[in-house]
Amino acid sequence: MCLHWLPFFFRKDVMRLYLTIIFLLLGCGSNGPQGKSGNSCTVVQLTNGAQVICTDGSTANIVNGETGLTGIQGPQGTQGTPGYLSPYTIMTIIEPCGHNSSPYKEALLGFLNGQIYVSFSATGSALTVRNTILPDGNYNNTDDSHCWFYLSTNGSGDRSITWAGGGAAYNAATQSWSNL
Repeated sequence: MCLHWLPFFFRKDVMRLYLTIIFLLLGCGSNGPQGKSGNSCTVVQLTNGAQVICTDGSTANIVNGETGLTGIQGPQGTQGTPGYLSPYTIMTIIEPCGHNSSPYKEALLGFLNGQIYVSFSATGSALTVRNTILPDGNYNNTDDSHCWFYLSTNGSGDRSITWAGGGAAYNAATQSWSNL
């Protein structure tokens, strides 16, 4: 007998090769039965929840839950940055020759940018009202007070108004304000 080949067959690498061949030959079998076809489903959003509709005809309705209790108020937020002031923010109201100089007292508006806004009427009628920004100069009220006033601006941009009139209802005065 040829037993001298026997040690060769029991070597680890040869044994692995034999085992691999045996498993390959034994592992080849017939195919199994066909599996069941699957279904796909679609979700439709409803006003009170959702509905799941599947291709096998089955459906499921999912209803929204009840609204929970209101939570506690969160902490106060940080202070925001200050808003931008318009150059036309009213900084002062000016009544040339004083409040008591006429029952229909005209008023001038002093804006943040130093401009003076005024509404004059030639006849006391709303049909003849004129709105304007007044430059420096001499002006006469149209409110029957016969008040003359003078607007001026100094080198720093500060505005002033000086007035004088012919009646005892007011005194000569000067009002000043800064152009901010």
